[in-house]
Amino acid sequence: NISNFNEFLEILNSNEESSLIYKLTNSFIGFSAPSVIKALEILNISDKNYNVDNLEKIYNYFKNLIKNIDLCNSSNYSIDNFDKDYTIFLNTSEENNIKINSFIDKYYYEKEEEPKKR
Repeated sequence: NISNFNEFLEILNSNEESSLIYKLTNSFIGFSAPSVIKALEILNISDKNYNVDNLEKIYNYFKNLIKNIDLCNSSNYSIDNFDKDYTIFLNTSEENNIKINSFIDKYYYEKEEEPKKR
């Protein structure tokens, strides 16, 4: 349980790997590579060339993402395709709230149709 940025930074600094994606996914449970890559893209942070200010942005991003996940209020976040996977991220635009519901409907429809195609 991390209570502040300094604890977050200490954990990251204990990992000698230079890749921020690797550091985050291997230091914290629940950080998938797709979600970290999406966060770096949104925040315009390089995986290999980053500084303490960038790390604080990442910390705040994930802190806000976790704080704002409310399954009853889909306007807080969005889901995006990532290769053959999916990632959740903070919704920073005024997108239609139906988008996430449509995504979930489509996802489960495709899952139901998959066995029929075999």
